Amino acid sequence: MTNFHVIRGADAAKVTVTGPSGKTQSYDAELVGYNPDKDVAVLQIGGGAAPGLEPIRLGSSAGLRVGQTTLAIGNPFGLDHTLTVGVVSGVGREMTAPSGRQISDLQPEPYPYPEPEPEPEPEPEPEPEPYP
Repeated sequence: MTNFHVIRGADAAKVTVTGPSGKTQSYDAELVGYNPDKDVAVLQIGGGAAPGLEPIRLGSSAGLRVGQTTLAIGNPFGLDHTLTVGVVSGVGREMTAPSGRQISDLQPEPYPYPEPEPEPEPEPEPEPEPYP
């Protein structure tokens, strides 16, 4: 899986995988699906050409909250082993897709967030003892 803007207009694609031992292997890949409005594309490594590789499970953004840390692993400009760290800065925003279509209400569910529980009232301090 990659971003559509990364492969838009490409005639060919290669996927390079680094294994746990640090050894890298490159595979020819084919574009099997894309959605420009969501800036997403799916590449497939040629049938059976990558024994031992297992797909990762996709997560869910349903619990995403402003302020949480995000991680993006990629290969910008051919710089491998790249990790970008960010912070969720907002939900419920609008954006324009590469196709020009307006996408609104980008947010995890539920929204608005539930009100936080009120803090309990502090216990009253005891009266001081009088001097004899």
